Amino acid sequence: MADIRDRVLSRDDPTLIISSENGSIMHRTISGDDAAYGFNQWQVSPAIPGARIINTWEIYHRIWLVLARFDDGHYKIFRTVNQRDYTLVHDHETRIHNIFYVDEGHAVFCADDGWYFTVNTGTTWAEADEGVLGPIPDEGVLVPEYDDWTVIDSWWPEPELDEPVPEYDNWMWLGALGAAAYSPVARSMAVIGLDTGLWALIAYAENRKIYRAVYPGGEWEMVYDTTPLCNDKWYAAIAGGPVCVLAGVGRHLLRSTTTGEVGNWSVVHEVEGIIKSIIISDQGNAPSFLIEVETVNTEGSTLHWSYDAGDSLIPDVNRMDVVTAVQSVYGTGTGTQNTMYAVFGKRTRQSNPTYKLIRSDRS
Repeated sequence: MADIRDRVLSRDDPTLIISSENGSIMHRTISGDDAAYGFNQWQVSPAIPGARIINTWEIYHRIWLVLARFDDGHYKIFRTVNQRDYTLVHDHETRIHNIFYVDEGHAVFCADDGWYFTVNTGTTWAEADEGVLGPIPDEGVLVPEYDDWTVIDSWWPEPELDEPVPEYDNWMWLGALGAAAYSPVARSMAVIGLDTGLWALIAYAENRKIYRAVYPGGEWEMVYDTTPLCNDKWYAAIAGGPVCVLAGVGRHLLRSTTTGEVGNWSVVHEVEGIIKSIIISDQGNAPSFLIEVETVNTEGSTLHWSYDAGDSLIPDVNRMDVVTAVQSVYGTGTGTQNTMYAVFGKRTRQSNPTYKLIRSDRS
């Protein structure tokens, strides 16, 4: 499983690619001009014993969360500031399907037994349920002392002391995502900012239905049932921003232009194959979408760009060389709005991860 930073980085930060193998985290830096496959220069962390790493997320500047499944069936979340030393911050007995970044220091995850959230960079997690949440303490969100961190590489800048963290002390309630009649089980979700401290969560559930909640304070509402469109192979592909939300249902591309509200979904395009993933470039007024389509009866994927909210799809012209199938496609950023994407190819136990960086025609 591979992971790419999916937010625009500051000009002073290196762009960092994170991957995992056999319970270890692998990372390397890339430059904005790096358009070749990556074969070496990976730095490998010590392995987490008994763990199969599922994914990683940057929850806050230089603070990463790692989700792993263990041999006993537990799902555990670790925190790291250097991709080498890990602190266990949450142990869950049921399956955690995915973690979703909301804002600086703030994330939610979906598990078999409901939804949970953190507002303190992953240090503690609480169940998103009306009877459990309670008010956020007045002291706000705390961050570990930066002077206790270990800087492990010369390219990594020394951290600033007293780096600010978003204040959540004015939030009386963070919502009741578990209080609805049905709380969706979802691996994929679009998080869209509606206002300061207010988001629309559009979850693509395992039952092939799409749910929406205004967060904090809202409950889940089923906004679209995709099952009549596709009863065959299907992936929970979804991404979006204030302009629109796109979702894949087999060969059908769905769109909502009102941040996923009920009654505003329609089929805007059909593809030759199965829509596997959808990535959005940013939350601006003119985003680009990169859509991965799994080819039918052959091993591989094709990539398509859309600059008009899904009305038209433009095949990507970049030659992928030895990458015959795309495992993961994640948006990444540079110091400007020149958004890149990293396309990961097949890998074997004997080889390092391979990827290629591509840019849209708008870059």
